[in-house]
Amino acid sequence: MHTQILFTSKYTFDFLAGQPAGQVHSVYRKTVNILLDGHLFALQTCQSPLSPLSMITNISQNEMDSMEITAGNPVSVRGKTIWVRKSSFSLSASSIVDLRLKAQLNDQELKLLSERIKAALFLVPKIGFAAMLQSSPNNSPKDLILSAAFKHISAAREFCRLGNWKSAAIELSSLIGLGSGLTPSGDDFLCGLIAGLSLSRCTTHPLFLAVTKTLSPRLSDTNDISRAFLLCALKGQFSLAVQSLTKLPAAAELLMPFLSIGHSSGIDTLCGIYWGLQLQQITKKFKN
Repeated sequence: MHTQILFTSKYTFDFLAGQPAGQVHSVYRKTVNILLDGHLFALQTCQSPLSPLSMITNISQNEMDSMEITAGNPVSVRGKTIWVRKSSFSLSASSIVDLRLKAQLNDQELKLLSERIKAALFLVPKIGFAAMLQSSPNNSPKDLILSAAFKHISAAREFCRLGNWKSAAIELSSLIGLGSGLTPSGDDFLCGLIAGLSLSRCTTHPLFLAVTKTLSPRLSDTNDISRAFLLCALKGQFSLAVQSLTKLPAAAELLMPFLSIGHSSGIDTLCGIYWGLQLQQITKKFKN
């Protein structure tokens, strides 16, 4: 079966130019994860959300299932075609999307974005880390995972107020692997946090540098798929949903692309972005 890849990220396209070989890592609903030279990428069905690891095809889930692809199947890349068993996936006419987060917002725009994200999170049921928005030190979440996350995030915020970036980073990195699912909520939150700090022009700030330094050695504390997304975040690569925030959409509009990402992954990421913007406000009183 010959399949066309409609969209992919520049990050993925550039990597595939090296023509590596590998195998199928795992198969989930609407996604075939392939492992090439130690790097994870995703062949996805049509209308799937675009991430730095994505190759969005023109086929449905039923058509993907009919290929009978399973974990361990060999994968090879020949030119602009990916072969998995007897099925081919062509990049020859793909639209290439640069998902590096380049646009940076000024203080007024960041404040507006923060307000709109908060409003958006109040529009959804309190799934994942969104439940923490209404929490306080005297009213922490009852859920054990959320309670642990809330304590780490609250402690990190206090350390930021003191300018203790290393301790703040240790608290934040403790979220890695926290939660269940293909991408634990703690990991999605951290991807969002890095995006929020990047949008805030904080990539040279001691907090950002401490977070990246502390987080990198702990990537083995989570699963392969989640680790791949965290690595992308550390390289400045984020989903199309994150990219859309630079246009400052209204609350209801900005929420839609995040709702399409997993059960709670998109909302957890959006929560991380919101907290990243909040931490940026705290760090402003300190010189970089």
